[in-house]
Formats: sequence, structure tokens, C-alpha cells
Amino acid sequence: MYKRQADNSPTNDYVLKAKSSATGGLTWGTSTAGGGYTQSGSTVTPTAGQDNIEFTIPTGSNKILVTFFAVKCNSAGNSMILQLSDDSAFKTSGYHNNSWYATGTSFSGVNYNTAGGQFSDWSNTAFYGTAEWASPDAGRHWLYKMHSSLQGSNYFIESYGHVDLGSGKDCRKIRFHTTSGSGFTSTSIVSVYYMKMEQ
Repeated sequence: MYKRQADNSPTNDYVLKAKSSATGGLTWGTSTAGGGYTQSGSTVTPTAGQDNIEFTIPTGSNKILVTFFAVKCNSAGNSMILQLSDDSAFKTSGYHNNSWYATGTSFSGVNYNTAGGQFSDWSNTAFYGTAEWASPDAGRHWLYKMHSSLQGSNYFIESYGHVDLGSGKDCRKIRFHTTSGSGFTSTSIVSVYYMKMEQ
């Protein structure tokens, strides 16, 4: 019978990893390969009119999951936008973003914009949905898709796009923003999760 040895004590939810300098060549540690999403801070329910709701993303993350429930702009004619930041500033232009909506068998396109991942305002209607962001190079280039249903209707809207944060830059924050800065209603619930998939 072979007895495995590790150089530290086990901890709940840890996995055994190879470590050449360890006794028996093993150590207990956290899983870094597809171990699931980690929540970025707390779920946020904004105060009426609160804008620029920000969530921190650790360096090197390459997957971001955004969830939103009853996200509604505080003023009609505004749009919900998701924007990424490097260490110094949020990127407010240069996104490739296109979206479409559907009801029954009817499909229509929505205007292209460069301000961020965006859902255009629908007569001050609440959005319920998710946004998934993925980076092939641990933080500079991002691809995204957003899905949402609209409150009290049979409409669905989707948005797709990509953005390049620039040479040497890495996503460190993501924020909920409105086009005119009027913010969101207090009925909104937003959460952000991140992970690093090993490449």
C-alpha cells in the first residue's frame, strides 16, 4: 500500500497539487483550473439615481459573468451600458457592439454603438438577464454577449461585441453605467462574478 504525503494540512474544498519541493511531492491548495466563479464584492441594490456601479476584477481574470434583475434606468431615454477599466480609467469608446430584439417570429436590429456593451432603453422598461465576457489573453481583449428579457412583455434582446483595452492593459473593473448619468432605480439588483481559466 502506498501512503501519500502532503506538506500541509487539508482544508475543506482544497485539492491536491503537485509541488516538487514538498514532502511526498504534494500540497493542498485552491483549485485554479475551472474551479468556478468568485463573486466580486456583494450583490448591489442601488439607491434611486445611483450610477457607475463598479465591481473589482482581479488581474489575470479571463471570464466575467454579470447578472442583473429588474435593472431599469432612472430616466426614460437612457440606456444601460457595461464598461471595462484597466488600472487607470474606464474605457468609454472603441467597443464594437451590435444588438437585436425579437418577439414571436419578428426580429429587428438595434443601433450600433461604441460606448460599451449596451442595451438601448425601451420606454423605461426593466431588463432581466446576464452578460458573459471572455478574454483569450487574460485581460486585454474581451468578447461579450448579453441576453435579456423585458419586463411585462414578450420581447427579448441580445447584444454581442468585443473590445481591446490596449497594449499592456488588463481589465480590473467593470461598471454599470447609464448614457446620460441619470443612474438606475432602486428596484435593480446587480452582481458580478469572475474566474481565471488556466490556459
